[in-house]
Amino acid sequence: MPGVEASIVPEPIARALCEFAMLPVAEDRFGVVAQTLSDVLNGRGALAKLDLTDVEPVAAFDARWE
Repeated sequence: MPGVEASIVPEPIARALCEFAMLPVAEDRFGVVAQTLSDVLNGRGALAKLDLTDVEPVAAFDARWE
């Protein structure tokens, strides 16, 4: 994405986060976890750069399924 700095989560950080959260992750899956965390951070970074100055917040929200 232009103008958005990419975040890369190294495998040791992904491993530490999983251990901290007590998530059971197979040894061979930490690469996938690291990539997924990177993707989430990059998506959040792109959202943070949106100009929402003229966007009004939602006044009410009804979460019931209909």
